[in-house]
This record gives sequence, structure tokens and C-alpha cells, in this order.
Amino acid sequence: MHAWVTGATGQIGRKLCFELQRAGHGVTAFSRGTFDKPSECQWVQWDMSCGSFDFRNLEPPAVVFHLAAQTSAYQARQDLPADATTNVLGFVRLLDVLRQTEAFPHVILSGAATEVGITKNAVISDSDPDDPMTFYDVGKISQRLYLRQCSSEGWFEGTTIRLPNVYGGTSEDASNERGFLNLSIRRALLGEDLRYYSDGEYIRDFLHVDDAVTAMLSAMNHRADVVGETFVIGTGIGTRIRDVLAEIARQAESLTHTCVRLVPASSPLEMYEIEKRNAIVDSVRFTERTFWQPQVKLKDGLRRTLIETISTS
Repeated sequence: MHAWVTGATGQIGRKLCFELQRAGHGVTAFSRGTFDKPSECQWVQWDMSCGSFDFRNLEPPAVVFHLAAQTSAYQARQDLPADATTNVLGFVRLLDVLRQTEAFPHVILSGAATEVGITKNAVISDSDPDDPMTFYDVGKISQRLYLRQCSSEGWFEGTTIRLPNVYGGTSEDASNERGFLNLSIRRALLGEDLRYYSDGEYIRDFLHVDDAVTAMLSAMNHRADVVGETFVIGTGIGTRIRDVLAEIARQAESLTHTCVRLVPASSPLEMYEIEKRNAIVDSVRFTERTFWQPQVKLKDGLRRTLIETISTS
């Protein structure tokens, strides 16, 4: 089949395009910039904040993966019109183009586990109601509502996959707070201090990018079982932020023979409350529908990311 991938030069998009091609699917890749490596994808340069694009010479898609986004909650707060233009209006422009193609594709929307806010028992599941605490999450929920309405109009089908903290791989435009582990890995390899807020006791569910990609592919391969649904995916394992930083420091030291310190820091006054939560994702419902399961253990994923970062620097 043929797939469209927006945000194709991002952390997940790069690997997703590669895996789609390896499976024999055709790919049209969309990016604000240009791809820096040879690829058999058809590339379309498109900045979603600037307007629509001419789709007439493109092969209509059977599946669309929407990964493109402005991912910083703090940047969203600083410039509401710009964030809404990119994340909400940009997605609406894509949906309108898909309607005009009359291809009736299945749209797989990348969401965020933070859309449900802070849960009472720290476990995030599909049954948790939306409770956005940032403008970024308001935008992601708006995307899902537009997708649901377009589906009810009969223009195409859709599924939303809400992701936790994804690490690994590379990205040209990942924000610092959304790419916290990758940023910490780069700092550790430079011998810089790794800082954590408060006592570093906050718990997170860290998902390797390869597992995020296989989840997207599983949704594609089981479209009939996930159509019209919203799922959260994760490892189901929580790790303290301080502990994961300590593991990064230990592995970085073994690779570079440079001492890396962990240093506590005061929380910024503008820090969102949602960053002070504990969060573990229960993805059992998605597993039941698609048979997907995460495969990359945290220690292995960190080492893989450290080595990839060294090789590409």
C-alpha cells in the first residue's frame, strides 16, 4: 500500500519511513525541511503553518501517519496563534487535502499521554478522560476531535495513538522538554552535568522510538480492530527520573571515560504542574487489539541511543 508520513524528518518519522519501505510499502514523506540522507521516498517540502500544498501529482494514500507538530508546551504558551496555526490549523489543512483526494485513507494520529492530565493513581489508561493542562495538549485534543468529526462525515477513518516519553533515534526539531532523555544523553557525552528538578523522584514511562514505530505499524496492520479508537501506549514500567539519569551517566562514563555528575536544581517558576506528576502507561487494550508489545528494555535502549549519538556526532 501507499502511506503518507508527516513530520518525516523527526524522531519517529525517520524510522517509520524506513520501516515502511523495508516492508515494501510506498512512502510520500512530508517535512518542513529536506532530508539529509538518500531515500527512495517521494519528498514533499511543506510547512503546515504556511498553507496547504498541491497534492495532484502525489499518489493517494491508503494510510496517513500524522507526526508533524510543534511539541513544546512552553513555546505554545508563549505564542498561542503560532501554536494553533501549526498544530490545529495545519492538521485541518491536511484533513481537507485528504478529503479532496477522495482516497478514504486511514489516518493514524500521534497524540500525547499528557492529554489526560494528572491521574489519581499515576497509571494512564484508555479510560481516563481528557484533562489538558497545557495549550499543547489542548491542541492535540482538538486534532483528535477534528479527526473524529471528519470520520463521522464519512471522509476517512482514523485512530489516535497517544505516546509517553519517547527516546532514541534523532530529530531535527525535537523540543527540549519532549526530548529530555536524548538531550541528557548528548550532555552526558560532552561531560556536562545532568540536572534534575526537586529530588528526581518523579516517575515516568520511557518508550524507545523503535517500539513507538512498531506501535504505529501495528495500528496500520490492524486497522479494522482499532478504527475510531484512541489508545495510550507505553512499557507499563515506571522509572524515577533520577535513576534513569544515573544510568545515562554510568553508561556515558563507560564509553567516554569522562565523569558525569547528577546535580539537583530548583524547579523554574513557570514549570507546568503536569511535569511534577508520576506517570505509567497501561497499554493492555492496544495489545489485545494488535498484539503489539514493547521490546526494548530501558538500559538497552539507552546504550543504543548513546552509541547512535556518538556515531552521528
